[in-house]
Amino acid sequence: MRPPSMRSPSIKTPSTKTTVLKIGGASLFAPQSEFNRLIDYLKTDETLLNSRVFLIVGGGETVESMRLLHGIYPQLDPIAMHWRCIELLDATWQIASELMDFCQPIPTTESLQQAFSSHTPSWNLVRPGAFYSPILAQQLPANISPDPSWKTTTDALAWLLAILAQGDEVLLIKKANCSSIKSLAQAAACGIVDPEIHRLHQTTQHPSISFLYDDQGWKIHPLDS
Repeated sequence: MRPPSMRSPSIKTPSTKTTVLKIGGASLFAPQSEFNRLIDYLKTDETLLNSRVFLIVGGGETVESMRLLHGIYPQLDPIAMHWRCIELLDATWQIASELMDFCQPIPTTESLQQAFSSHTPSWNLVRPGAFYSPILAQQLPANISPDPSWKTTTDALAWLLAILAQGDEVLLIKKANCSSIKSLAQAAACGIVDPEIHRLHQTTQHPSISFLYDDQGWKIHPLDS
């Protein structure tokens, strides 16, 4: 089995923008009113409504519990811990599928390939295991393959999904006002994004990466490469 776009390249019409949107687990674990405000924005934003959107959801406290365990038991295999965290993302994907009924759930590599082949605007909620697993990772070119360690979070996975989807942009939803952050390098140095998205993006310089944050209204803040 190969990663989806490596099996059959995606074809887009010139008028269809492709956006990968990452909702952090912190948003999922936030008060329901905050999450609902985000969903209301996503469902009404004209640019997104006219785009192909591939959305992934982080693990939040679910994955952080594994980081805590690894701190208590440092002898645990770090690569095995990485893949355990990827498996845990199945749970937040399933929960998001219930909460975001305007999205089409994408559970498998095959269904993701079908979504890649679509030319029309759509909302697709992608299970990370559909494009990133121990088997699929072995098929990735080295320059786009995330490090299987704590350096990699769903920030880097959102970037990888955008590469596979031949995407135009990655939107990373952040809870804090990020307007003072000018570059991806600065964001990585401050711990706002994981170090892997910065390392991987240096190899391609595309797609564009922006923050989406709520500061008396939702704002998009582009980052320099």
